[in-house]
Amino acid sequence: MRSPRGTSGGANRSPDLRHAQLVQTLDDGREEAVAIPVNLILMCRAPYVALKDGDILYVPTNYLKLVTIQAISDMVSLGTSFVLYRATTSIQSLQLSKWIPPDGLEPARRN
Repeated sequence: MRSPRGTSGGANRSPDLRHAQLVQTLDDGREEAVAIPVNLILMCRAPYVALKDGDILYVPTNYLKLVTIQAISDMVSLGTSFVLYRATTSIQSLQLSKWIPPDGLEPARRN
């Protein structure tokens, strides 16, 4: 008996393990979809399901989780960019304030 995780190739980045379905081909050629609690199987709270040749395990994407992961990633990226921008402008302003003009040139005066 194989586990659903090994047969399906693993879970994607944001799987909805609570709503997985196993599509099995019956002896008369019809296909039957059965709900499989993959999340409970992975936590050893439900028995493994025997898979046969030709079975398809469909694990849908959890779009709420996917959007949340993307939003967090974007916020971290934006925060990092802001910190780097502030650090760069601070360094540049320090360097400009210490600028010594060459002989014969005077710095521009502010009014």
